[in-house]
Amino acid sequence: MSRIAEALARLDAAIARIERAGAKSKSVPTDLEMAAELRRARADYAALKDKTDGVAKRLDAAIGRLGGVLGEPVE
Repeated sequence: MSRIAEALARLDAAIARIERAGAKSKSVPTDLEMAAELRRARADYAALKDKTDGVAKRLDAAIGRLGGVLGEPVE
């Protein structure tokens, strides 16, 4: 193989590696994509907040009942 052919083969291999690396990298999200993701995150947050509020109320009630069983005032 001539030196030029070898150089072209190496160049082709390097270009293929660069193209594969570019395909693997994530693209930058658009403003619309970011806004949609923010809406989803806010909806998830609201749902989780509702659940944690419900859990907190049930825990408070259980603590109150335990305090009543033990005859201790609960604050």
